[in-house]
Amino acid sequence: MKLGPRFLAKYLKVMSIIAIVSAFLDMIAWIVLGFKIPSWAAAIAWLGSGLMFFATAKLLEEVKT
Repeated sequence: MKLGPRFLAKYLKVMSIIAIVSAFLDMIAWIVLGFKIPSWAAAIAWLGSGLMFFATAKLLEEVKT
């Protein structure tokens, strides 16, 4: 099975959605439930990762065409 740029771009988009949803869940735990250090640190890390995954997927789509 050949894994090309198209597959990788689709995979990274799915990963970005999962990471951003996880970030929002951590933000909710931070704000509503009062969890402090782990929640806000994880939320920022997941949000940044999700944005980087999405940007990389977009870059792969641009390079592919």
